[in-house]
Amino acid sequence: MPAPVRMFLLQFANYFVIAIALFSPQAQAADPASDCVALKSDRWTAQEVWIWEKLCAGETADLNVRDGLEEELDALTAPLEDWTDTRKVSTAFLRDILLYSPFVDALRNKPVRISGAWFAEPIRMQGAHLQNYVALVWSRFDETLRISNGTAASRFMVWRSWFRKSFRFHVMDGYELLLLGSRFDGDVIMWGVNSARAIAIEGSEFNGYVNLTGSKARNITIGRHGNEPKWGPDAQLSLRMVEVETLEDTPGSWDGLDGRLDLQGLRYKNLGGWAQSFDRAEAAVTAAERPLSMLLGWIERQESRDEHYIPHPYEQLAAALVEAGQSAKARRVLYAKNEYKRKHATTGFGDRVWLTIKKVIIGYGYQIWLTVLWGVVLIVVGAGLVYRSSIGRSLGIGGSLLYSCDQALPLIYLNPKHEDVAMRQSRKLDYYFQVHQLLSLILLSFLGAGLAGAIG
Repeated sequence: MPAPVRMFLLQFANYFVIAIALFSPQAQAADPASDCVALKSDRWTAQEVWIWEKLCAGETADLNVRDGLEEELDALTAPLEDWTDTRKVSTAFLRDILLYSPFVDALRNKPVRISGAWFAEPIRMQGAHLQNYVALVWSRFDETLRISNGTAASRFMVWRSWFRKSFRFHVMDGYELLLLGSRFDGDVIMWGVNSARAIAIEGSEFNGYVNLTGSKARNITIGRHGNEPKWGPDAQLSLRMVEVETLEDTPGSWDGLDGRLDLQGLRYKNLGGWAQSFDRAEAAVTAAERPLSMLLGWIERQESRDEHYIPHPYEQLAAALVEAGQSAKARRVLYAKNEYKRKHATTGFGDRVWLTIKKVIIGYGYQIWLTVLWGVVLIVVGAGLVYRSSIGRSLGIGGSLLYSCDQALPLIYLNPKHEDVAMRQSRKLDYYFQVHQLLSLILLSFLGAGLAGAIG
């Protein structure tokens, strides 16, 4: 048999064997999706079995589709009576598929996306290690959801859902935690979350205490243009001791949080976000480019700032502005910090006087031109007094100015002739120039300290 014919027959035989293997009943029985479905538990309800089948196929388990609805049942607006028992999903089922073998193994590398579900029981997963991307959308939660002291290997997201009690996702190491467009009537506790990528709360409504104390993330999004959070009258937000590379917001993200925002210990490298409308409508700008009044308005929402002197938000904002190349604006922020301290109720009388002196003479170290201006005023006043005296007639206006400058320098005379003039000046003028020299020395001290950065 010729070699080409023999090669063709061998290849045909290989393809035939492969085809038989693929389409045989045994091969079909080994279908991973079928094996996954077969793991369903007898304890599960009909809707939970249906959810499991969809998840095994790698699809979104949308109970709205199962019920034949043309539109999603909106968890935020739908009447409670529209939620039927066929939408109920038990805590036991959720724990089974997220935490326990063989269900977790069967869903490996598959998303757990559940839509339109009614969770009527408390959900508790302490020490949880979530392997899947979890998305709970268009859903209703009647009791507390608590996931803590564990890990989340992928994204955990809730969207357009209603939490009637508290949401607790804390002391967790994870990838992304996204609370988007949802409503939270109870507290939202996310303290101690260590997110490799992002934490986001944009577009959600909060009516309780939102606590991110001690959390860490590469990016934290409070709000984006047209998708800002809504803060109820009892809402509070704590970003105390949070560490984040980029804090993303819009100017309207903080509306409604006056006196109920905790920024103590918050550390961030970059400020970023979307402007509502400055000089350019809907233009993307960094927060560092926003007007100073807007930035100060943000940190002045700090809770208890009238009862306690809290300088950190000013100092952190200034550091971020310097990092963004906005040194001039950073100095104005630090100036505002000193003003805040000077006017604060807890500042003692002596400190208040000293701060007032620093403000007037050198602008707390951030307006050195003030010291120079005071020096010019002092020289002009001295020159005027000299010019009106008996010795001023011989010196003239220019000579009087030079003499006043020379008297501003203690112990030495730049012009030796001025020493003779000083011997002939009146007693009153002599007393004045002693004060003149003292004030000059004070101004020079402030100027040196300001240039050295020792005042601020």
